[in-house]
Order: sequence, then structure tokens, then C-alpha cells
Amino acid sequence: MAGNQTGPESRPPGPDLFMQLMLAAYAKHGEMEKAKELFDHAPEKDAVSWNTMLAHRGMLEKALELFAAMRGAGWMPDEATIVSLLSCCANTGSLDAGRMILHSLHLESRPSIWDVNTAMEVFNGMKERDVWTWNSIVGGLALHRQAENSVHFFNKMLEERIHPN
Repeated sequence: MAGNQTGPESRPPGPDLFMQLMLAAYAKHGEMEKAKELFDHAPEKDAVSWNTMLAHRGMLEKALELFAAMRGAGWMPDEATIVSLLSCCANTGSLDAGRMILHSLHLESRPSIWDVNTAMEVFNGMKERDVWTWNSIVGGLALHRQAENSVHFFNKMLEERIHPN
């Protein structure tokens, strides 16, 4: 390894790698209870461990719960996360859940990648909106110090009889 590397990539294989390998082995062989127990007791979780669990959640509801926990723990989804979630949606035939995930991720990423105006344009151009898309635009605007716009969209949400969660 180069001497200037820092962060998780520079650490030698150790307990994290062992945990990931065991997690993947349990999941691959359908031992999800054992995988979940190992995952739940892991002192640290990383994107690989979250995605391993997501990739092997057969039931959409469980996958969405795990995704919410991942987000609650401060982890942002990556390409593997999105593929795992959309695969689960496809396997269960839930196109609505797939759309909800895509809309939510699309809007959340907009304010940080583009500008707030673009995020509002995307939102305003949507044919269908649900609680997830409304929460994304309201939260994204608030996060980017657009309180007036956030309140405006929140009020529009209530006018359309969408109840925030």
C-alpha cells in the first residue's frame, strides 16, 4: 500500500472484512436470520454491509425498513443500494414502490448536485406526487436554507391532502 493512503481503504483486512465475508456467506445461503444477527451486532457498519443485507432481502417491506434504517444511520445510497432496492421491487412486482424510491432519490440529490431552482422545476414537472416526493422537496429546500420555499411547498402539500409523515 502507498504510504499516503488514509481512511478505511488503507486499513489492512481485519474484523470488518471478516464480518463482511461472513455476512455475504450467510446471505448467499439464505441464512438471513444469522446474517441479521451478525449485522445487528456489528460495532460498525459500512456501505458494503448495508448493501449486502439489502441485496438479500426477499421481501420489499423488509428491504424498505432496512433502507430507512440505513438512511437514519447517516448512510447515503450508492448505485448498489439503488440496484438492490429496484431489484426487490421488480421481484415483487411493485412498480409503485420502485417509482417512489427513484423519485425520492432523484429529488434528494438535486439540491446538492444542481441548484434549488432545478429541483423545484423537476418537482413541478412531475405528473404524480406522493408523500415521499413532497417530503423530499420540502426537506431539500429546508436543508438548503430555502425556508420560504419549503413552507410554500409544505402548504401546497397540505392543500393537496397529502399528510406528511
